[in-house]
Amino acid sequence: AVDLSVRPGEILGLAGLVGAGRTSLARAVFGVEPVLAGTIRLGGAELGERAPREAIAGGIYLVPEDRKRSGIVLDMSIA
Repeated sequence: AVDLSVRPGEILGLAGLVGAGRTSLARAVFGVEPVLAGTIRLGGAELGERAPREAIAGGIYLVPEDRKRSGIVLDMSIA
């Protein structure tokens, strides 16, 4: 079980050993992976199935571990 509380203006970082689930947790909160159990609340409202675009609109961002493979789109122009 994980219980996180983040106040406005705070930045949350997750740390842990390889295989501890920190990447899966971050990706589930961001909307890249499904939430397998429990709930995610933002401002008291429960967030259901959603996409990263909705997470960003709610002020949730993800900086992936492998930014070159997962964080940028190399085949798209900057425009």
